Amino acid sequence: MRTNLPLDNLTKQLDLPCRQKWTSVAPYLLHPDPWYRRRAAMLFEHDGGLLSLEEVLQGLDRFPEDILQQALDWLRQWQWPATEAPGSSSLKLCIKLVDNPDARIAAVGRELLGRLNKHKWPGPLKEEAIPYHTGPGDFVQVPLLTIHLAKSEVWLGHQQPELTRAQRRILFRLAEARGNFLEGEILYYAVQGETAVYGYSGDVKSHIKLLRQKLGDDAKRQLYIESKRSRGYRLNLTHVQIRV
Repeated sequence: MRTNLPLDNLTKQLDLPCRQKWTSVAPYLLHPDPWYRRRAAMLFEHDGGLLSLEEVLQGLDRFPEDILQQALDWLRQWQWPATEAPGSSSLKLCIKLVDNPDARIAAVGRELLGRLNKHKWPGPLKEEAIPYHTGPGDFVQVPLLTIHLAKSEVWLGHQQPELTRAQRRILFRLAEARGNFLEGEILYYAVQGETAVYGYSGDVKSHIKLLRQKLGDDAKRQLYIESKRSRGYRLNLTHVQIRV
C-alpha cells in the first residue's frame, strides 16, 4: 500500500534515521539485519527521493531474496524522464543486467532498455545495446507531449491537439500526479467537478480511449497514458514533459 505520510514521519515510523541524517536508503537495503532490510524496503513504495536508479542497479544482484522482489517491482515502474537522457553509467548498468544469470534480473534489464527513448542514447552505447532491441518499432520517433500547467496548454510536438474539456481535465490531473498512478474514480471527479455523483463512472475509460486516439496513442502501446489494472492511469514520462 502506497503511503502519503511525510517522508520524515515515515522514516521515524520505520525506525530509520530522519531525512536530515542521510541521503539514501540504499545502504540499509544491504543491512545484515533482516529487520532493517525489510523496513528500508518499505520505502520502495514511497516517492521520497531517497532511492536513485543507479544505486538500485548497482546493488541489485547483491540484494537478499527477502527484498529483491520489491526492488524488481520498483524498477518495473521506473520511467525515464522525457527531457534528459540518462548518464552513460546508468546505461551500462542496464545493459549489464541483461547478461545476469538470474532470469528475473535479466528480464528487468530488458524492460528498462525497451522503455528508453533510444534516439537519445550516446552513439557507442546505442550500438552496444542494439542486440536487445525488441524490433524496428523501437526506433520510431514519438512526438513529445508537453503539458503547461500554468498556461493550461497542451502541445503534441509543435501542434496543439483539439481536446474536449473532459480530456483536458484528465491530462492536467494526471500531470499534477507527476507520473504516479491515479485511480479511475479520482479522474472521474476531476472531469465532473462539483457535479460528480457517488460511484465511479465508466465514462472515464471512454474519455481515455478517445484522448489516446487524438494523441496517436492506444491501449496497447501506451505511449502517453499508461494504464494498469487495480492501479489506474498515469502519464508515461518517457514521452511526456510537464511544465509548471
